[in-house]
Amino acid sequence: MKGDSAIHHLGAEVADLTGEVDRVDGAMSHTSTEYKWLGVAMRNLVLDVERLNMIIQAYDKDLAALNRNGGLIKSRVNALGLLRRFQFSAVRRWQDFTRRSQIERFQDLSLIHI
Repeated sequence: MKGDSAIHHLGAEVADLTGEVDRVDGAMSHTSTEYKWLGVAMRNLVLDVERLNMIIQAYDKDLAALNRNGGLIKSRVNALGLLRRFQFSAVRRWQDFTRRSQIERFQDLSLIHI
């Protein structure tokens, strides 16, 4: 036969057609199994990326809320600082006035006794 002579000329390895088919079948089975594992791994990777995206979005929302609240708290702290500064200034003025009035009273008394 014409086909037999062509196979015979290609060598002993190719001449065993059943062995080649079995080898290719085993390779295809292994490749199919590996592709299944790859599909599972890719699905898990996509799920992990989606979870990370949700976590990042939650952190972004929290960060935006902290920035808003932080600005509000900072303005309140500044306002309270100004209030305390005004109160402290008023107390210092009162102390200065009281001290001055005591000194002036003492000076007035000392002038009377001279």
